Amino acid sequence: MTNTRLLLSLLCLLAVLPACAQDALVSSPQPVSIGMSLQGNTFALTAQVTTASTVRVFCPITPGLISFSGLTEKIESMYDQKKQVLTLTLPPGAYKVSIRSLQ
Repeated sequence: MTNTRLLLSLLCLLAVLPACAQDALVSSPQPVSIGMSLQGNTFALTAQVTTASTVRVFCPITPGLISFSGLTEKIESMYDQKKQVLTLTLPPGAYKVSIRSLQ
């Protein structure tokens, strides 16, 4: 492969990577451990964060009710229906999250 073709291939790859990174199942600026399961109209998450973090998780159902175990303070949450992404701002700790669709 010539240097020009190699450079063009690398530039094409770099242009595609940001778009692929947005389609991740889980993203967070801090280390996070996430488990997921879907049963009927309930999407369950287990989350463990060591420092406060904003966690974005692919959520295949539109949340109607979100309940937490292990949480003692109010958190911020937001759902982007177009991207099917649930954003949770979590303090340090371990949590079980149950997300139910009302449909």
